[in-house]
Amino acid sequence: MIDLDARLANLVAVRDRLQEHLARSTNVSEVIEVERVLGPVGLAAAGIGRALSWLVFIR
Repeated sequence: MIDLDARLANLVAVRDRLQEHLARSTNVSEVIEVERVLGPVGLAAAGIGRALSWLVFIR
């Protein structure tokens, strides 16, 4: 359960950091670069939902 908590915290931190970068982007090329990196993180967002579901189920 500790691994799941750590994984969830890491996914949320990465997502939040990239969203901050996106908010600070000042031109199209920066937005495109952040979106390119966010693509896999979007898949990780599904991982956030899965991790939360498992935590609810386990607890």
